[in-house]
Amino acid sequence: MPRVFFVKNIRLVKSLNEIKKLFYAFEINPYNTALLFKKDYNNLKYRNFNRGKAKILNYTSNKIIIKTENTNVGFLVLSDQYYPGWEAYIDGKKTKIYKVNGFLRGIEIPPGDHIVEFKFEPKILYLSLFLSFLIYIFGSIYLIVS
Repeated sequence: MPRVFFVKNIRLVKSLNEIKKLFYAFEINPYNTALLFKKDYNNLKYRNFNRGKAKILNYTSNKIIIKTENTNVGFLVLSDQYYPGWEAYIDGKKTKIYKVNGFLRGIEIPPGDHIVEFKFEPKILYLSLFLSFLIYIFGSIYLIVS
């Protein structure tokens, strides 16, 4: 399975068991069809997409940069695990990440040539850094005063 690719259409599924059954019965081709749960499926305006070109320019553990080319709206699948904390950007503008096939990441791509970035930006990390900074400041003040 390629690391990144465009699919031609999306399909609504109700559960992980349904996804398993579709894969085990070879009823879908994951290169052509992305399976989405209802809340994600309903958020997408289109159901059929243009198959564009995608090339990974840079891949690290916390940032992935992809160049895409498509003549119409496309749906890009990144065959990395869907995990909270990842954010996606198309030409620097934040976009929604959809859970595809129960565990992969997908995004809707507008027509044209684009740079897509996936960045790992967990909110808990920033909260932890902020709390650590506050503890350091108040601890320093306490030591100076006493």
